[in-house]
Amino acid sequence: MIIAPDFVFVHLSKTGGTFAAQTLRELLCPPTYGRKIHRLKTRYGVRLPFYNYCYDEHEQHGFCNDIPRWARDRQIVSCIRNPFALYVSEFTFKWWQQYPDQWFHDFETLREAYPGWLESDFPAFLSLSNREASWVQRTLVRFPKAARLGWYSHKFVYYYCKDHDYVFEAVDDVDEFLSRVKETMHPVHFIHTEQLNRELFEFLKSKGYPDSQIAHIVSKERMNTSRKTNKWRDWYSEDLRGEIERRDSLLFSLFPEFNF
Repeated sequence: MIIAPDFVFVHLSKTGGTFAAQTLRELLCPPTYGRKIHRLKTRYGVRLPFYNYCYDEHEQHGFCNDIPRWARDRQIVSCIRNPFALYVSEFTFKWWQQYPDQWFHDFETLREAYPGWLESDFPAFLSLSNREASWVQRTLVRFPKAARLGWYSHKFVYYYCKDHDYVFEAVDDVDEFLSRVKETMHPVHFIHTEQLNRELFEFLKSKGYPDSQIAHIVSKERMNTSRKTNKWRDWYSEDLRGEIERRDSLLFSLFPEFNF
């Protein structure tokens, strides 16, 4: 989470947030040594006296609810990604294989139940994650009917809604669930991952940053990409496509541009 003087960037994983956060650091504090000083404060709590800090950082993947009180009047900006592309990115990035104890709620039990989990193909990965991912299980403990949702929808509620319980209480009613999400959402300016460079540039321009400082963003190379191509459609059968559309109907309702 980057807290700038006039906005707060909230970082939802696998949406281009690493690129956006690093670009913002470079913009807000151009000298490399300055960013190292900021890193000392963020990672180790070392704040140098008399140094004029250009921005603050909070928990890397903090929710909108985690924005410090003293910054809650600032505009919130975040990245949003097509669910179909995000799921493929999560699978190919392989964080779930490298840190399964963090990805899955009870990895030891899952490993015993599914001995071949490490060799899961894409559909099996989605199926396991939609049942066993930490994001899902933290909800199902209290709201078992939320099992109908994809884990991206779970994360969206936690990241951007003010009252998670109020939202999940209506999860079995599609229309009421959507209504409560809209009712409790923080006012967020969303940047689409698919147009990340251009939309980040346009957002900063709207905040008054001069072209001389931000024009390079339009052609800046992406970071932390897990695939060389963007052909995410090739990963989906008709049945799997339909399942994602059902599970993440919330996201397709809020962002109708995310069609197949």
